[in-house]
Amino acid sequence: MKEEAKRYVGLDLAKRTMEVCILNDCGKTELSKSGVKTDETGRSQLANILKQTDIVGMEACAYAFVLGRYIEQAVGCTVYILNPGKLQMIWRSTRKTDKEDARKIASFIQRYPKEELPIVVMPSEEEEMLRKYVSMKSYLTKLRTSVLNRLHVVYVQAGITTIKKSHLHTPEGRMKQKEG
Repeated sequence: MKEEAKRYVGLDLAKRTMEVCILNDCGKTELSKSGVKTDETGRSQLANILKQTDIVGMEACAYAFVLGRYIEQAVGCTVYILNPGKLQMIWRSTRKTDKEDARKIASFIQRYPKEELPIVVMPSEEEEMLRKYVSMKSYLTKLRTSVLNRLHVVYVQAGITTIKKSHLHTPEGRMKQKEG
């Protein structure tokens, strides 16, 4: 049985669309597709284009993990999620288009062995959920601090300078200041 030639697929992701560039073993563009939707229909179209022997590369972002997991499950091909901060050939480029970025990613994963690629480990679904919780906690803590600072400013602008930010941290402290 003849072994099928590998193809290298570069994806450049945006919020609603993605650019797809498929290079053959010789580095020639086999397929270049613009404006593929990132919704369920677009993911399905992408899965129909891909083969199990393909190697797919894309820059890390929130959607990359979702798409990477989908491609691995639906097609069974290899997916590399790359650290965008270490892809100098993209962010240093003077020719900066989504189509060109997809081609550069495909070319990059073709030229370098896996060990030399700046791969970001794809988190499990459980790890991703925990990341969301940590991110939300951090956001809410910053929001709370901001509100407390604004409240302190309101007191100072009203001429009440005896209240400290520490008095505003708990409901009991706020009630005590209201009574006092």
